[in-house]
Amino acid sequence: MNKRQFLATTVSTLALGMANAVLPPQILAQPATRGLYAAWDNAIYYINHRTGAYRKITDNSWVNVTGMSAVKDKLYVICNQYFYELNPTNGEYRKLSNDLWYETYDLVTIGTELYAVFLSLVYRVKTSDGSYTKLEGRIPNLGDVSCLTTTNGKLYALRGPWLYTIDTKTGEYKQLAQDNWSGIKPGCLTALGNTLYAVHNATLYTIDTATGSYAQLGKESWLGTQELLAFDGDLYALWGDGIYRINTKDGSYKRIDGSGNWGGTTYLTGMM
Repeated sequence: MNKRQFLATTVSTLALGMANAVLPPQILAQPATRGLYAAWDNAIYYINHRTGAYRKITDNSWVNVTGMSAVKDKLYVICNQYFYELNPTNGEYRKLSNDLWYETYDLVTIGTELYAVFLSLVYRVKTSDGSYTKLEGRIPNLGDVSCLTTTNGKLYALRGPWLYTIDTKTGEYKQLAQDNWSGIKPGCLTALGNTLYAVHNATLYTIDTATGSYAQLGKESWLGTQELLAFDGDLYALWGDGIYRINTKDGSYKRIDGSGNWGGTTYLTGMM
């Protein structure tokens, strides 16, 4: 059981009685700008990725967030096992469907479509109505998918101990080299340009998306990293109780000034 599955299981008892409830009107939102969004302390927060300044954009009804990604100017959030569309500008939201998304972790965007790891497989999700399609291809049973990321319009997944590219049209998986990456935890694989970034057994690595060749980035131990996110040309890590910006050339890093205490954050994403 991985971190997000454990969280979903332990919090599920708190979510009983809320599954069919309508969340109260949101009145705390302010105009959104480009930046990071975090699910922390049962609410969604906007964080300026340059200064670390932040503000709360929802009330405290957003319990057990296990997925969050942006499509254009909307956030798509899996909260209490349901899919919601959230407008971060005014706090308005709608439930996409009545389907349950339990055991969901890693949610990414390509164009106007979402891709989610649900029950250890990858699904394409329409933002219009929440309908979904499994991406499986002709070779099933390759193992469980535990991480998902995207760059240059392509999907990359950790399935079992190996990294794969996924054809979003056919669902076919193609293995990226033969290296064993089983030490990557959910949320700790991301991508920028032609490079994947992963925290594997407390070490930060770059991985070439074409060849699978890899190299260590910096000498820091990233033990305890909860999220790794490529955003706006930089790399960000939710590490300990802080958010850090990492230099993609040498691995040096700096805590975002004023980023506050983000220990316990269950999801981190970005909106351009």
